Amino acid sequence: MKSQNSKTITIKAINTKQKILDEVYTLLESTYKNVEGGLNFENKYDLLQNTSIWKVIYFENHIIGVLIYKAKHGLKMVACAINETYKNIAKKRLINIFKKNFSKTWMEISEGLERFILKISTSKKFIITNKKAKVILEKSIQLCSDKLHYIREINGVKKTKILIGTPNI
Repeated sequence: MKSQNSKTITIKAINTKQKILDEVYTLLESTYKNVEGGLNFENKYDLLQNTSIWKVIYFENHIIGVLIYKAKHGLKMVACAINETYKNIAKKRLINIFKKNFSKTWMEISEGLERFILKISTSKKFIITNKKAKVILEKSIQLCSDKLHYIREINGVKKTKILIGTPNI
């Protein structure tokens, strides 16, 4: 499988999102099923109504990856998922998207996604200190001693997280 047959589309219009909503939501559910705290959308309509931009990765007319953004202090990536069958192609696309967007978007990440993103060479210069995270998030967080990570509760689960990117604040 060659990644030349893949493309990334940025979707803003609700009617366009609606056409692929079931497929995107299924992909997100599949990705987040084993993540503590889970997917932070009550249902697919919550995803549709409360997000701003979707970056959708296609390979031969199949959705193989998606990045979901909310309009919060600029664009905040709030979910990311890939199809495991096409993970190598999807990961290559994700790396390119992240490299191009660290200076334009921001994200609150942990676990596997944090490990993946921190392997991207340009990511480290966009790490946000946990003191700034407290201001940006406007939520109760516990600062970790490394001055980068923090702990906050998500869906009843305490998670260690880090901010990366460029929020508008």
